[in-house]
Amino acid sequence: GSGYSFSSFILGGGSDGWTAVPVNCSGYRYFVFSARAKSALENPVSFKLEIKSNAPGGVVPLIVKGLTTSFQKFYVDLSLIPTSILDRSSIKEITIVYEKYRAVNKAGVVYFDDMGFTNTPPPGGVLFP
Repeated sequence: GSGYSFSSFILGGGSDGWTAVPVNCSGYRYFVFSARAKSALENPVSFKLEIKSNAPGGVVPLIVKGLTTSFQKFYVDLSLIPTSILDRSSIKEITIVYEKYRAVNKAGVVYFDDMGFTNTPPPGGVLFP
């Protein structure tokens, strides 16, 4: 089988719902989401989050670690990512990638909730990069 699987969230959606349309998120400092594994046996423990924009570098690959079976907030501090690889005024896609070599458990379920952009500093969630 494949060495990875992914889920992609297209921002903007275009007229067909699938065409990535750049969204201006320059007014926000953080991308935030909550995540948890369904169970200990179905927990990959880590996964890759890719943020795509119109920047020359095109894709920001971030490794999310420490996934547990309880919901926890993860914050991406967008201000720490160089503008050569992330143009906050043209974010168009966020992809969650499960790579076989990175996952502790190769099968399972991960739940995501509360995805969005904010300026509110993290109150104790996991901050990266």
